[in-house]
Amino acid sequence: MGFKSRTRFLTLGRLILPSACVLFIVACSGIALAAASGAKPSGGAGDKSVADGQIPEYTLGSGDRFRVRVWGYDNLEQEVFIPPSGVATVFPIGQIKAAGFTASELDKLVTNELMKYLKQKPEVTVIPLTHVHSQIYVLGEVGRPGLYPFLGKMTVL
Repeated sequence: MGFKSRTRFLTLGRLILPSACVLFIVACSGIALAAASGAKPSGGAGDKSVADGQIPEYTLGSGDRFRVRVWGYDNLEQEVFIPPSGVATVFPIGQIKAAGFTASELDKLVTNELMKYLKQKPEVTVIPLTHVHSQIYVLGEVGRPGLYPFLGKMTVL
């Protein structure tokens, strides 16, 4: 390898390596911002499905809205708001703790409670409508990587 080709190789290396580092940092900060804005669904802290490569189901939190549909009972369809206490009011059940549950977990909970009022086991579907409750992923060489709630006046740093 001649002197000129070695110089070109070193010059390209000086250009490519810093560019790759900048792209990696920008990509990582984009992931953190998307997670902080609630763009991705999330599970509970330390959710094993994140480690398995599966996207975890969104966990409902205070400020979120969801719709309850009961097949065959149009009068029971309703939109429910989760207040800061995390306890929502669902007709005819009354108050149930909704914060901290995924839609499928809430399906089962509402189904079990509605069985007290209906003759047959109801087919319940819970559909998240708005996602206000935000969570972030902490990745890399940290003490406890995983999913954490993004609360109040927290910053990413």
